[in-house]
Amino acid sequence: MAGFLSKEPAQQAPTQQGPTGAQPSPEQATPTQGFSPEKQELYERTYQTGKNLIYSKQAFGPIIQEIDSKNPADALADAIVFVLKKIEEDPSVGQLPIDVALATGVSLLGDLVDALTETGRQYDPGVIEQALDKGVQLYLAFNGSRIDPKELEAQ
Repeated sequence: MAGFLSKEPAQQAPTQQGPTGAQPSPEQATPTQGFSPEKQELYERTYQTGKNLIYSKQAFGPIIQEIDSKNPADALADAIVFVLKKIEEDPSVGQLPIDVALATGVSLLGDLVDALTETGRQYDPGVIEQALDKGVQLYLAFNGSRIDPKELEAQ
């Protein structure tokens, strides 16, 4: 995502609050349902790192500029995939298992939409769904050769 971490003055990012809304009911699936303790820990670590990236003063302004300059679904997808790629560049993380990457991406997309809503932007569920679909496609385009198709089908 061009300009994402540029030195341009950034807009003030909202405070980190995490996803909003009610707790999921027991019958609703959560992004990490069925994770082993190791994958749960990896998810929590990558999710927090991603939130820190999104809410950083260096990144939030360029994210808004990117979203305001193009199709919102494309821009949201680009932002989340960019954050996932930055997380995977950390040698202590490396390539994420696909289930952890997808769960982290879904959670970060929710947080990003919440943060952008605080700035007065509104997104209907169709745009968010498109962003999720495009984000998965984009992530797979970057990482498809390392992902076992059987593992992907299980998701």
